[in-house]
Amino acid sequence: MPFACAVFSADFGAPIKNSFSPRNPSLLFDIDPPEQQQAEQGNEGIALRMACQSPDAIRMELGLGPELKRADLQRCRRRFAAQNHPDRLPPQFREAAEQRMKTANALLDAAMLLAHA
Repeated sequence: MPFACAVFSADFGAPIKNSFSPRNPSLLFDIDPPEQQQAEQGNEGIALRMACQSPDAIRMELGLGPELKRADLQRCRRRFAAQNHPDRLPPQFREAAEQRMKTANALLDAAMLLAHA
């Protein structure tokens, strides 16, 4: 039975590394400048690629194991936010950080649907 995740936005397009670590959330993302992302991927984003895939396909795309717990994802989200929140960075880095936070939240929301309690 296909699994449909919510389509968050067509602008999320950061390439994903095939690893996951709640201790180092930066392993989830290879973030390029927004201009480069748009040139390489057009308007297609991560959530669009993941729509209507099976849970196993989404886990494989995100590099998540079957033993994933919601608590691990919450820790990952908090650490990533602490390191990359736009309000904690100098003004010249805020726009890129906002895009990074949106992408991270979309990915982690999709992963939360797959996680065990």
